[in-house]
Amino acid sequence: MTQNQRALAIMTNTHSDKRSSVRRSLHRSAKVTCEGQGCVDQIALIRDVSGDGIFFYCKLKPQVGEELTVVFNMPIENKNFRVTFTGCVVRVEKCEGTLFGLAAQLAPDSQQNGSSRQIHEA
Repeated sequence: MTQNQRALAIMTNTHSDKRSSVRRSLHRSAKVTCEGQGCVDQIALIRDVSGDGIFFYCKLKPQVGEELTVVFNMPIENKNFRVTFTGCVVRVEKCEGTLFGLAAQLAPDSQQNGSSRQIHEA
């Protein structure tokens, strides 16, 4: 199996749907920070997002319950926006090689920490 075939197989993997909102495919690169792992700007590949969650692949293996931040760029109407997502790990899946699939749920908004999802023009 070539690297491209393996990547396609990983990205099209389907799972049982236990979410509270519909998920959408979003194949984008991202950077993940997980303070509990001492990890800053770990490269990740987003598979899909929903109104309250995100699923992505990376080499990081946090524990369920750990907080992390995912940052990625997204073009919207001919402009590039930077999206920052802060959430809590709800599932960790071992994938091929050194990759892990991580599901995170969007953290509730907090007046103390600000919004758990921010979108700014890049």
